[in-house]
Amino acid sequence: MLGRADRTGIIRPEHTKLMASKNGLIPAMVLVDGVVAGTWRVEVKRKTCAVAIRLFEKVSAKDRKAIEAEAASVAKFLAPEAALAVTFGD
Repeated sequence: MLGRADRTGIIRPEHTKLMASKNGLIPAMVLVDGVVAGTWRVEVKRKTCAVAIRLFEKVSAKDRKAIEAEAASVAKFLAPEAALAVTFGD
């Protein structure tokens, strides 16, 4: 995303401002069909690996299931022994 002057092919203009942060770091992105559809973050606490997903707009049930499956895969990689908690929110 950083290397493109015109980002409209990978992120909708109204979503660009949702990617901004105070320190200039770009959050991890959720992609649907190659387009940024939201952000995600992981937090490992004790015996739980929580993946919080923030979608910019509604996605199909099929895409939501695929996003959840990818979140589970990331959690299993980062904390194989931890219980998984995937949340969708604002």
